[in-house]
Amino acid sequence: MLLNNLISFSKKKPDKIAFVSENKTYTFEQALVRIQNIASFLRDKGCKKKNKIIIYAENSIEWIFLYFAIQYIQSIPIILGKYLPKKKINNILIENNIKFFISDKKMKSFLLRNVINITTDEIRKIEFESKKIENYKKTSNSYISEIIFTSGSTSEPKGVILTKKNSLFIAKQINNFVKVSNKDRELLLLPLSHSFGLGRLKSQLIAGNTMIVLKDLSNFGKLLLAIKKYKVTGFGAVPSIIEILKKIDSSYIKDIKKNIKFIELGSEEINHETINWLLKNFPNARVCHHYGMTEASRAIFIKYNKSNLKNNLIGKKSLYSKITIINNKKKVCKNNEIGEIVIKGPFVMKNYLSKTNDKKPFISQGFLTGDFGYKDKKGNYFLIGRKDSLVKINGINVSLIE
Repeated sequence: MLLNNLISFSKKKPDKIAFVSENKTYTFEQALVRIQNIASFLRDKGCKKKNKIIIYAENSIEWIFLYFAIQYIQSIPIILGKYLPKKKINNILIENNIKFFISDKKMKSFLLRNVINITTDEIRKIEFESKKIENYKKTSNSYISEIIFTSGSTSEPKGVILTKKNSLFIAKQINNFVKVSNKDRELLLLPLSHSFGLGRLKSQLIAGNTMIVLKDLSNFGKLLLAIKKYKVTGFGAVPSIIEILKKIDSSYIKDIKKNIKFIELGSEEINHETINWLLKNFPNARVCHHYGMTEASRAIFIKYNKSNLKNNLIGKKSLYSKITIINNKKKVCKNNEIGEIVIKGPFVMKNYLSKTNDKKPFISQGFLTGDFGYKDKKGNYFLIGRKDSLVKINGINVSLIE
């Protein structure tokens, strides 16, 4: 569906800038032609429909074009982060009969012999041809758009299967709450190999906006100059990025703050002092924080203001979410009663790639998150901790942190 959006914008707004990368711009029409060139290259290499193709690379415009080119030929991208150990990657290769592996540099030292290793540099050098390959053949909403591996921060990394429908509703949920307009310009500050960063790409794509993609995310001086140069109106960030921003000379922040309309936070807890700093230094921005995991992204949202800075508060359910709190007997909890958070909605994953997981991820109420929390009478949700970080005291679940 997201590829459908890109194709649609290439016809409706062919000259609008879709991507900016290292001082080079691509209109929606140029982006589509580039995707088609890469799709043709992959097909010539032997990639076929439903082949699983691994992307194991840092952020770049080639990464984005590859992601869509793989979908264009109806293959399935498997997205791996650099945090995955080589042993885990080899297991993925063997278990899924992977024949194509795309990386920033040759990885023959640990890849299996029958795997074709293509580098992003090879993709970069593909000749830009206006000649188009056959038109994209639309697939059903249930078709797999990607398989993305979790970071393993709460358990063993798992391959999460997302359908085209899942991807679309993730983007819709973001834009509905963050209030992304069709005039926004975003600087990508997050790895595309993580669901947070990939969600930001999806969000801007369905709105037909411009995404600025830089390779070196560690150079904050360069990032701030890009925000100013391209008149960026918003970005997504983990709290650790905001902590670095706080240490930068305030004059730099002053130059960019008036244009920033939204900041989406996620992946980590953020302290109240940092939230107050954001509210003060970006007064025009809608400062939001999402709760959700790769399996059920952006299920709950909060828009911060000075009156809602409460411990453990994560917000209210997002547009397409159905949230249930259940006890250990799988019964629905009453208001303020602590139980496991269960999420249901069209954005929730189809399933895990491997079916060898010990526990089933779904019950009738939805996806079992393994997180414990509660809901108050106003519909606000509070996160207490992971299931394995709770102990029972006098029959009541209590967080070890508390």
